[in-house]
Amino acid sequence: MSIKAVWLGIILSVVLWLAGAVLGVAWLLINGEGFYWFSVYIYLMGLAGAFAGGFSAGGRSEKRGWEHGLCVGVVLGLLGALVNLELAPLTFTWSGVLRQLVVWALWGMLGGYLGFSVKKRPQEAKIYQRRTG
Repeated sequence: MSIKAVWLGIILSVVLWLAGAVLGVAWLLINGEGFYWFSVYIYLMGLAGAFAGGFSAGGRSEKRGWEHGLCVGVVLGLLGALVNLELAPLTFTWSGVLRQLVVWALWGMLGGYLGFSVKKRPQEAKIYQRRTG
């Protein structure tokens, strides 16, 4: 396993998640809208960050891209659980943390698998091209 690929995926996913949160807060402040659905927006930005970080880690890996994406999703899921615990401690449940961890890990794993597949595809085309002439 490439620790560098996982680390870069984690950094990318956290940056995307935080950038999305800052843009969301800016949108709320500019429009003066209520923030009833803001927690769902933050959750979806976390899913997008887990997928993008997993995609990046899987693309940088030499083998088993899904495993690299899984690591990114688990770490981001743990960070998300900590953020939820700090922002809304009264809503903390172990089942909610486990659900978030599993869902974000699956999104990271899917991103890692697709990132590795996209990286692998051009190499397969070159091998096929050499074989066929």
